[in-house]
Amino acid sequence: MQSLNRKLGSTLLAAAALSWGAAAQAAAAPATDYPTRTVSIVVGYSAGGGSDAVGRMFAQLLSNDLGRSFIVENRPGASGNIAAEYVARANDPHKLLFGVGAHVINASLYPSIPYDPIGDFSPISLIAVAPNVLVASPKLGVSNLKEVIALAKQKPGEITYSSPGNGTPMHMAMALFESMADIELLHVPYGGGGESVTSTLAGHTSLLTMSLPTVLPHIQSGALIPLGVTGRERSPLTPDIPTVEEAADLEGYEALAWYGMLAPATMPPGAVEKLNRALHAQLERPEVQKQLMAQGFVPMPNSPEEFRGFLIEDMEKWAKVIKASGVRLE
Repeated sequence: MQSLNRKLGSTLLAAAALSWGAAAQAAAAPATDYPTRTVSIVVGYSAGGGSDAVGRMFAQLLSNDLGRSFIVENRPGASGNIAAEYVARANDPHKLLFGVGAHVINASLYPSIPYDPIGDFSPISLIAVAPNVLVASPKLGVSNLKEVIALAKQKPGEITYSSPGNGTPMHMAMALFESMADIELLHVPYGGGGESVTSTLAGHTSLLTMSLPTVLPHIQSGALIPLGVTGRERSPLTPDIPTVEEAADLEGYEALAWYGMLAPATMPPGAVEKLNRALHAQLERPEVQKQLMAQGFVPMPNSPEEFRGFLIEDMEKWAKVIKASGVRLE
């Protein structure tokens, strides 16, 4: 992911330049009359969450751009597996999947899933990526990640961390940290991001990985201690917070959240290219960039081929982390 790391650390102008180049390539593709009817963007999580909100934003943007209605269809459950299977089996170019990191994580997290995260889909484009931030409760009595690691080695399995649930990107970010730091922590999964933040704020759990905008007010108030962002570059929102990689001397540490759009594998190539161009055009708009940045995401459009490579690399990475951690879901 070295090229992606460089893009994430660059300015939005660089991201826009990337999108213009990919859009120019796609412009040479044959034209298509797609879509011919209402398109469902299937979100694997309940209404009201971050994925749902961004999915609805792009449904409206694509409706305006392509002249047909795009709507969000929520099919929550099993960390996104229900939605992914639904789109894969629909064999309908008018049903798209709003993908998140769990799409490739689930392949290793569950004993089996009823679809192939790569083979059953036509990647359209990555939309945006974001690091999270690892924070601590002041009750833990640490001020940096090296102190966390030292304490964890003294008390293996005793230091707790919360997450929005088993297999979530926040859980996986901490599992990667444990593996690379060679420590053992105690995972306390909750039913959502709000509960996991509340737990660490109250001191019931000691550590937490969460999106920067969500916990930034608590960092600023001193209610949570920032330890490191999970990307390879410091966040422009908080340039004083080091990366986990530099704070803990864990070379290569990176755990990114991401949004992307996928279609069934049977999607006509012309339709994929048309959607790719439309997404790129929207991600070049300053107001769209601003909305994503407010959630801590950096717009990062790419070509369908680049997105497929990204998915394969991400799936292989998390398979190794999950195998090392022993985490499994039924």
